[in-house]
Amino acid sequence: ADDLQVFPGLPVQTFPVWESPDEVTDATDEILAQRLRLSLWLSQQQQKENPEPFLISTCVQALNQPVTRPQLLTEQGLSLAVNQAMEPELLTGWLTDHGFERVDSVDVPGQYAHRGGIVDIFAPVCTATSAEQGVSSVSESRPVRIEFFGDEIESIRRIDLDTQLSSDTLTAVQITAPQTTVDPEGTELLLNLLPSETLIILEEPTEIAEVSEVFLSRLDDIRGMYSWKAVYRAMQKFTCLQISRFAQTAQSDFQLEVTSAQQFEHKAGAIWKEQEAVLADLVNEANTRKILFYCENQAEIQRI
Repeated sequence: ADDLQVFPGLPVQTFPVWESPDEVTDATDEILAQRLRLSLWLSQQQQKENPEPFLISTCVQALNQPVTRPQLLTEQGLSLAVNQAMEPELLTGWLTDHGFERVDSVDVPGQYAHRGGIVDIFAPVCTATSAEQGVSSVSESRPVRIEFFGDEIESIRRIDLDTQLSSDTLTAVQITAPQTTVDPEGTELLLNLLPSETLIILEEPTEIAEVSEVFLSRLDDIRGMYSWKAVYRAMQKFTCLQISRFAQTAQSDFQLEVTSAQQFEHKAGAIWKEQEAVLADLVNEANTRKILFYCENQAEIQRI
């Protein structure tokens, strides 16, 4: 993900593999929450006429695993809005039943705090509707403060964890509870949530297929999982670029002409003389082609 961000300058999201799908988990499971956030965000992008440009970095094991259908997440979540009638005890009861931990003050996702008519919630997955913009968005987890007046929600605000003070005003939030066990009919392949103009890049397809087969073969129960054949079939509705260090076929392949700069490394001896020869070689190369240098840090740029 870090390497991808260097070139296009776009934010890169990661879709991780959930390494413990058979274990009992709760609202503090950050990997599960990260997967749910991305699936909800992609579902929102599908509903837009002009989806935001994005990059996703993932591995095939993560694609083998299903995600809960966004519609099901919404239906089984908890919607809270200003002026909504609800007893604070019903809210805290719902949070406890869905794996949230009660604490004195929220600090990490999966926690909530209840003090009188105030309930602070740090939901791992939360869709917020801003009072100013009036737009719902799924973003990185940020805690919210629900203030009650009797049995009615008086206000919803974000919380600054450093000061524990409330700030941005919200009109509504949708709290999504992580689904640890979901019927296969309620799950989806992540690729089916991608916009139609998505470009999929496979790095070493042969290795990807092998890793997928080994991953699934080690599972005791593969019900609900997607085989590599199913994943690859779903990719065919998108533009797909397959990158292989050693091409399997001669037709339709093309060379990227990327090479190491090691050939221009100076040898021991008269340093200036060697560097002068290197510069001459580069000038000759630049007469016939456009040359781009990729440097990993500022020090390399200075040396060049």
